[in-house]
Amino acid sequence: MANRSFTLTTAAGLGLLLALQADAGQANVSLATGSAATTATTTSVTEAATSAAASIVLETQTPPPATAPAMAPVEEPAPTVTGGVNVDLFSHYVWRGFALTDGFAFQPSVFVSTKGMTFTSWSSWSSTDAGCFNADDCPALREHDFTFDYTKPVGAATVSVGYINYLFPPYRTDEAEAADAVGATNELYGGVTFTTLLNPFVKAYFDVDGDDVDSSKGTYLQFGVSQPIPLGEAATLTPMFSFAYNFSQWIPEDDWNDANLGVKLAIPIGKFTITPSMYLSIGLNDTVKAIGYGDGDTKFYGGVGFSYAFP
Repeated sequence: MANRSFTLTTAAGLGLLLALQADAGQANVSLATGSAATTATTTSVTEAATSAAASIVLETQTPPPATAPAMAPVEEPAPTVTGGVNVDLFSHYVWRGFALTDGFAFQPSVFVSTKGMTFTSWSSWSSTDAGCFNADDCPALREHDFTFDYTKPVGAATVSVGYINYLFPPYRTDEAEAADAVGATNELYGGVTFTTLLNPFVKAYFDVDGDDVDSSKGTYLQFGVSQPIPLGEAATLTPMFSFAYNFSQWIPEDDWNDANLGVKLAIPIGKFTITPSMYLSIGLNDTVKAIGYGDGDTKFYGGVGFSYAFP
């Protein structure tokens, strides 16, 4: 603003100076000659100079027309509710080391998430009778789980807590079947995943009750790592490893339970994702190896998953 004022004053001064010089020069001529024409010229030059100075001042002081501020692009708010549908097909159903089927397992699920909370309904179906405690009572629906999970970032980690309700009609102990129990139990869990190289995690699952005459009650403590590796612009390859110690959950005494090696490849196509995967489960106690392992200590299985996310 200081430079602008100086310019305006200078412009006005120049105009006034020009007028005064013109008056002085023309007056001298007029006095010497006494010519009326010269006097008229003096008046014309003076008015012109004064008018020019005033015009400069007026034009310079007139503010430019206001320019409308540029409109910032309007960002759509992030959806508060998300969800998805998953359909997995595996060669075997292996859960915490136990190989519960000797044939294909069809596993659909649906989930809804909002504000860190996720509600999931998941089920496993099989057409073979392997894994059932009673071959004469072996429905295709082997298991249904309802899970509530709350996950929140905390510093350099992600903390999760939740609840799982298990319903598995064909997996009943003799005691539970004699008591006409349907085969259900409930777990509480908590876990921490550290957002650093290999994303190490620890999770604890506490079986708090069940109608299977206490054989499920106990704690399953799992440790593991996984590392997503981007491939190109879209696909992600994720190798993983985990192992677990079992405090009498589905086994007669405390013992190391199982170890798992796996790798999966997520290939997004729009809102769809195709995920082929392969796993090797290693039984670490006799109870685990007695279910689905035959005479070996390991179980290899794999499959492919299809998922759709919304909105």
